[in-house]
Amino acid sequence: MLDNLHIEGHAGPYFRPYVHFDATTGICELSGESHLEDAFRFYLELQNWTDNYEGDSLIFRFKLTFFNTSSSKGILGLLKALKRRSVEGLAVQVVWYYPRDNYDLKAEAEDFMEDIDMHFTLISYQLD
Repeated sequence: MLDNLHIEGHAGPYFRPYVHFDATTGICELSGESHLEDAFRFYLELQNWTDNYEGDSLIFRFKLTFFNTSSSKGILGLLKALKRRSVEGLAVQVVWYYPRDNYDLKAEAEDFMEDIDMHFTLISYQLD
């Protein structure tokens, strides 16, 4: 059985996002800032978890407030893995939260949707 994946967020010279993927419920959250020294390795771990998930459905909640270019490539790889799982028959829902006045993050989500040909639910929220 696949274990939950939990990674605490971290701020410093590099920013690591908070990750909580629940193997029982299929609810996955990725939030905070993503400015990583080795984004490829970080996002590959998340992608591997989704590749090995054995449930019937995944709900993926992205609530990132910032991500750099290398993180963007990692996020795209993760989204491609979710698309692949969807094509294989897994029910996958992507919910992309973006701060109400940050249209750049909304535009990034729209670009990702177009790149992988998959619909996301876009939700704006008030940043605290």
